[in-house]
Amino acid sequence: LPDRIPTSYPSPRRTELTELDHDMLARTALRLGKTAQAATALPGASVSKRTLFTLPPLPYAVEKGLAPAISPKALDIHYNRHHNTYVQNLNRFVAGTEFEHFGNANLPEIIQKSAANPDMRPIFNNAAQVYNHSFFFDGLSPSVAHAHPSKELSDLFDSYFDGLSKFKQQFTGNAIAVFGSGWTWLGGDDGDLKI
Repeated sequence: LPDRIPTSYPSPRRTELTELDHDMLARTALRLGKTAQAATALPGASVSKRTLFTLPPLPYAVEKGLAPAISPKALDIHYNRHHNTYVQNLNRFVAGTEFEHFGNANLPEIIQKSAANPDMRPIFNNAAQVYNHSFFFDGLSPSVAHAHPSKELSDLFDSYFDGLSKFKQQFTGNAIAVFGSGWTWLGGDDGDLKI
Protein backbone atom coordinates (compact mmCIF):
# COMPACT_ATOMS: atom_id res chain seq x y z
CA LEU A 1 0.00 0.00 0.00
CA PRO A 2 2.71 2.61 0.79
CA ASP A 3 3.94 2.54 -2.84
CA ARG A 4 0.48 3.79 -3.87
CA ILE A 5 0.47 6.88 -1.64
CA PRO A 6 0.10 10.10 -3.67
CA THR A 7 3.28 12.12 -3.84
CA SER A 8 1.82 15.63 -3.97
CA TYR A 9 1.18 17.42 -0.70
CA PRO A 10 1.22 21.07 0.41
CA SER A 11 4.62 22.68 0.83
CA PRO A 12 6.21 22.26 4.25
CA ARG A 13 6.39 25.13 6.68
CA ARG A 14 9.91 25.29 8.10
CA THR A 15 10.49 26.18 11.72
CA GLU A 16 13.74 26.28 13.55
CA LEU A 17 13.94 25.16 17.19
CA THR A 18 16.62 23.43 19.20
CA GLU A 19 15.60 22.55 22.76
CA LEU A 20 12.74 20.34 23.94
CA ASP A 21 11.22 23.32 25.75
CA HIS A 22 11.08 25.10 22.39
CA ASP A 23 9.27 22.07 20.93
CA MET A 24 6.73 22.48 23.73
CA LEU A 25 6.40 26.15 22.78
CA ALA A 26 5.74 25.15 19.15
CA ARG A 27 3.20 22.49 20.17
CA THR A 28 1.41 25.06 22.31
CA ALA A 29 1.29 27.45 19.36
CA LEU A 30 -0.13 24.66 17.20
CA ARG A 31 -2.74 23.88 19.84
CA LEU A 32 -3.77 27.54 19.74
CA GLY A 33 -4.14 27.35 15.97
CA LYS A 34 -0.93 29.17 15.10
CA THR A 35 1.70 27.85 12.75
CA ALA A 36 4.92 26.49 14.13
CA GLN A 37 6.63 29.50 12.56
CA ALA A 38 4.68 31.73 14.94
CA ALA A 39 6.28 29.92 17.86
CA THR A 40 9.75 31.07 16.84
CA ALA A 41 8.58 34.67 16.99
CA LEU A 42 7.78 34.29 20.69
CA PRO A 43 10.32 35.62 23.20
CA GLY A 44 13.08 33.17 24.05
CA ALA A 45 12.80 30.99 20.95
CA SER A 46 16.20 30.04 19.59
CA VAL A 47 17.19 29.23 16.05
CA SER A 48 18.57 25.99 14.63
CA LYS A 49 17.60 23.68 11.75
CA ARG A 50 14.56 21.73 13.02
CA THR A 51 11.54 21.28 10.79
CA LEU A 52 8.17 20.81 12.40
CA PHE A 53 5.11 19.21 10.89
CA THR A 54 2.19 21.58 10.98
CA LEU A 55 -1.58 21.35 11.00
CA PRO A 56 -2.55 22.27 7.42
CA PRO A 57 -5.20 25.00 7.25
CA LEU A 58 -8.69 23.93 6.25
CA PRO A 59 -10.16 25.29 3.00
CA TYR A 60 -13.31 26.26 4.97
CA ALA A 61 -14.18 27.73 8.38
CA VAL A 62 -14.26 25.38 11.36
CA GLU A 63 -16.77 27.69 13.04
CA LYS A 64 -19.34 27.09 10.30
CA GLY A 65 -18.77 23.35 10.05
CA LEU A 66 -20.00 21.40 7.05
CA ALA A 67 -23.69 21.27 7.92
CA PRO A 68 -25.75 19.23 7.64
CA ALA A 69 -23.08 16.49 7.39
CA ILE A 70 -20.61 17.70 10.04
CA SER A 71 -21.40 20.17 12.82
CA PRO A 72 -18.94 22.91 13.84
CA LYS A 73 -18.38 21.08 17.16
CA ALA A 74 -17.59 17.75 15.46
CA LEU A 75 -15.30 19.47 12.94
CA ASP A 76 -13.52 21.31 15.75
CA ILE A 77 -12.98 18.08 17.70
CA HIS A 78 -11.69 16.12 14.71
CA TYR A 79 -9.53 18.89 13.25
CA ASN A 80 -8.22 20.89 16.23
CA ARG A 81 -7.97 17.97 18.66
CA HIS A 82 -7.56 14.66 16.81
CA HIS A 83 -5.69 15.84 13.71
CA ASN A 84 -3.58 18.26 15.71
CA THR A 85 -2.67 15.54 18.23
CA TYR A 86 -1.27 13.38 15.42
CA VAL A 87 0.76 16.38 14.20
CA GLN A 88 2.14 17.01 17.69
CA ASN A 89 2.90 13.33 18.28
CA LEU A 90 4.68 13.05 14.93
CA ASN A 91 6.90 16.01 15.84
CA ARG A 92 7.76 14.29 19.12
CA PHE A 93 8.46 10.87 17.56
CA VAL A 94 10.68 12.12 14.71
CA ALA A 95 12.98 14.10 17.02
CA GLY A 96 16.48 12.67 16.68
CA THR A 97 15.59 10.45 13.69
CA GLU A 98 16.36 10.64 9.99
CA PHE A 99 12.94 12.32 9.59
CA GLU A 100 13.70 15.21 11.93
CA HIS A 101 14.21 17.66 9.08
CA PHE A 102 11.28 16.49 6.98
CA GLY A 103 8.04 18.48 6.72
CA ASN A 104 4.47 18.04 5.56
CA ALA A 105 5.55 17.59 1.94
CA ASN A 106 7.55 14.52 2.96
CA LEU A 107 4.72 12.60 4.63
CA PRO A 108 4.44 10.02 1.82
CA GLU A 109 8.19 9.35 2.02
CA ILE A 110 8.06 8.96 5.81
CA ILE A 111 5.10 6.59 5.52
CA GLN A 112 6.87 4.48 2.90
CA LYS A 113 10.17 4.32 4.81
CA SER A 114 8.63 3.57 8.20
CA ALA A 115 5.84 1.15 7.15
CA ALA A 116 7.86 -2.07 7.36
CA ASN A 117 9.99 -1.17 10.38
CA PRO A 118 8.41 -2.21 13.71
CA ASP A 119 10.73 0.18 15.56
CA MET A 120 9.21 3.05 13.61
CA ARG A 121 5.58 2.07 14.25
CA PRO A 122 4.80 5.28 16.24
CA ILE A 123 6.25 7.39 13.42
CA PHE A 124 4.35 5.41 10.77
CA ASN A 125 1.05 5.53 12.69
CA ASN A 126 1.18 9.26 13.32
CA ALA A 127 2.49 10.22 9.86
CA ALA A 128 -0.23 8.10 8.26
CA GLN A 129 -2.89 9.70 10.44
CA VAL A 130 -1.67 13.22 9.62
CA TYR A 131 -1.77 12.30 5.93
CA ASN A 132 -5.19 10.58 6.16
CA HIS A 133 -6.76 13.47 8.05
CA SER A 134 -5.27 16.08 5.70
CA PHE A 135 -6.46 14.15 2.65
CA PHE A 136 -9.91 13.71 4.24
CA PHE A 137 -10.37 17.36 5.21
CA ASP A 138 -9.13 18.58 1.81
CA GLY A 139 -11.77 16.42 0.12
CA LEU A 140 -14.68 18.02 1.95
CA SER A 141 -16.55 21.11 0.84
CA PRO A 142 -19.38 23.22 2.24
CA SER A 143 -20.54 23.91 -1.31
CA VAL A 144 -23.91 22.47 -2.29
CA ALA A 145 -22.50 22.17 -5.81
CA HIS A 146 -20.41 19.25 -4.55
CA ALA A 147 -23.34 17.48 -2.84
CA HIS A 148 -23.80 15.04 -5.72
CA PRO A 149 -21.22 13.17 -7.78
CA SER A 150 -20.38 14.39 -11.27
CA LYS A 151 -21.83 12.59 -14.29
CA GLU A 152 -18.45 10.92 -14.86
CA LEU A 153 -18.27 9.65 -11.28
CA SER A 154 -21.93 8.55 -11.36
CA ASP A 155 -21.17 6.53 -14.49
CA LEU A 156 -18.24 4.89 -12.69
CA PHE A 157 -20.48 4.04 -9.72
CA ASP A 158 -22.94 2.47 -12.16
CA SER A 159 -20.19 0.51 -13.87
CA TYR A 160 -18.27 -0.72 -10.80
CA PHE A 161 -20.88 -0.85 -8.04
CA ASP A 162 -24.23 -1.08 -9.84
CA GLY A 163 -25.15 2.49 -8.87
CA LEU A 164 -24.59 5.13 -6.20
CA SER A 165 -26.91 3.49 -3.68
CA LYS A 166 -25.02 0.17 -3.77
CA PHE A 167 -21.70 2.00 -3.67
CA LYS A 168 -22.82 3.80 -0.49
CA GLN A 169 -23.83 0.47 1.07
CA GLN A 170 -20.48 -1.16 0.24
CA PHE A 171 -18.47 1.89 1.27
CA THR A 172 -20.33 2.25 4.58
CA GLY A 173 -20.05 -1.49 5.26
CA ASN A 174 -16.33 -1.38 4.66
CA ALA A 175 -15.88 1.66 6.92
CA ILE A 176 -17.86 0.02 9.73
CA ALA A 177 -15.73 -3.13 9.42
CA VAL A 178 -12.44 -1.25 9.92
CA PHE A 179 -11.62 -1.64 13.60
CA GLY A 180 -11.16 1.61 15.49
CA SER A 181 -10.86 4.29 12.87
CA GLY A 182 -13.25 3.45 10.05
CA TRP A 183 -10.84 4.95 7.47
CA THR A 184 -12.08 3.86 4.07
CA TRP A 185 -11.13 5.32 0.70
CA LEU A 186 -12.38 5.06 -2.84
CA GLY A 187 -9.46 4.90 -5.23
CA GLY A 188 -8.07 3.64 -8.49
CA ASP A 189 -6.09 0.41 -8.67
CA ASP A 190 -4.58 -0.48 -12.05
CA GLY A 191 -7.51 1.06 -13.91
CA ASP A 192 -10.18 -0.33 -11.57
CA LEU A 193 -12.23 1.65 -9.09
CA LYS A 194 -12.05 0.01 -5.65
CA ILE A 195 -13.05 0.61 -2.06
